[in-house]
Amino acid sequence: MSTLRRRPEALLQQRGIRAKQRPCASIITEALVQKVLFNETTATGVKVITGGGAHTTEAKKEVILSCGALNTPKILELSGIGNKEILDRYRISVVVDNSNVGENLQDQLMTGRY
Repeated sequence: MSTLRRRPEALLQQRGIRAKQRPCASIITEALVQKVLFNETTATGVKVITGGGAHTTEAKKEVILSCGALNTPKILELSGIGNKEILDRYRISVVVDNSNVGENLQDQLMTGRY
């Protein structure tokens, strides 16, 4: 059995450490993402809340958002990506009209760990 199968978290942690050591990458953990910021349809930054308060970070190249199956659609919708009818109802400016965002969640109640 490989180490990867027993401890996938260790691999992810190691990759996170490597990413933190790179001068061009920033990893923000334990932060509540409020919304992704856009210039037209290009993500330019993220608005977050951390223990130190509200912050806005600007991206030089790309924004990578990892908030899980439930929070990612919510943040996309708060950022203006989603069903136009729903976004209009909550007075959120539409960046991308995509009716698939936030729909079709299929929860896997029985999952195994290898």
